[in-house]
Amino acid sequence: MNRDAPTVPAPDESVEWSRRLREPLPRRTLSPGILALLWILRIYVMIAVPLVIYAFVTALQQRH
Repeated sequence: MNRDAPTVPAPDESVEWSRRLREPLPRRTLSPGILALLWILRIYVMIAVPLVIYAFVTALQQRH
């Protein structure tokens, strides 16, 4: 048998493998510390996005 030849799985193994790949993964449970960091990140983004938009609009108005 040639060692470099690709091995082809049996048809039933291939079907089972593709079925397992389509199954959704369960959600991870996050620790309270990680959840707090994610909330801080959300708040930061909610504050930073309007500031960036304001700076961009102000810079555009000063060009004219």
